[in-house]
Amino acid sequence: MRTFFYSGSRDEIAVITRCTSSFFDRAGGGRRGVRWPARLSDRTKERCGIALAASWFTMLTVQSECDEVDFDLLVKNKLLNPDEEQTGWDRLAAMYTLDEMGGLTPELELVTNIATAGLLIGGSLGAMLNGRLAIIKFVERNQATPFESQIVAKRALQDRLTLGMARGFFIFGWRTALFTSAFTLVSTTLMVYTNQISALHYCCGGVVAGALYKASMGLRGMTAGAVAGGILGLIGGGVFSLTCYLTGTTLPKLRYQQYLWKHQQELVVSRAMVTGRLVLAALVMVMVLSAPAAACPKDCECSASVVDCSHRGLTRVPFNIPRNTHKV
Repeated sequence: MRTFFYSGSRDEIAVITRCTSSFFDRAGGGRRGVRWPARLSDRTKERCGIALAASWFTMLTVQSECDEVDFDLLVKNKLLNPDEEQTGWDRLAAMYTLDEMGGLTPELELVTNIATAGLLIGGSLGAMLNGRLAIIKFVERNQATPFESQIVAKRALQDRLTLGMARGFFIFGWRTALFTSAFTLVSTTLMVYTNQISALHYCCGGVVAGALYKASMGLRGMTAGAVAGGILGLIGGGVFSLTCYLTGTTLPKLRYQQYLWKHQQELVVSRAMVTGRLVLAALVMVMVLSAPAAACPKDCECSASVVDCSHRGLTRVPFNIPRNTHKV
């Protein structure tokens, strides 16, 4: 996706400003009741002209090439039909390299999304369980504790419940995030390196994730966690590998779908940004056009800083002359 912006010279901006100022002048003179706000000075009109012109040209010159075939040429051919044979290290280097916009590759985005989901789900479950445990412990420890009032007792219970839920969210959340992210990162790395889907990759990911999850319990705990994680990873990976085999899905096709999904998300964001800028420019135009006009004397015509009351048969200076008037 490429975005192009207008870059005009000073002379072009000056022409745009003069055209906008002349538009303001034409809108403000000629007929009564169709007056541009007299309080707008020439400098203000020039600034409005530059702002509106810049917004207008920005909207007109934003171009997206997301719908063109260069996406298939750059991504699909490299994943499905590479021109030259790639090694496992080449694929890993491409996986762990940021794109041209400084963003993560779809594989690493998958890892971060799964880690975030694990953090929220594990943290929520941990908060619920630890909060319930905090209530039970509070009731058991304070059965014979005299409180000054019922409000004080409820406040103490609420404090214990809040601390317990926060502690449960932190403990269970980061451990679940570590387990899910380690499992996904290891299995994805092995699959990208070998360029194929295998249950052994998920088994290795489960071994590493299980050992890290039980790292606080020592060597025995890590061994038990690695064995349990390896078994679960082997079962899950076997089911997934069998499903891919029956449906004819290969790893290059799966990676292509990930890149395509990311590409579609970027397209949606790009269009939303363009639409938002157009709406913003329209709102600015409406606000400027709907600005209340300054008072103008009766039987006179006001244009910018000039009030024309000539040939009207007036015998005295009229009232309600705008403050920014330079010539009457």
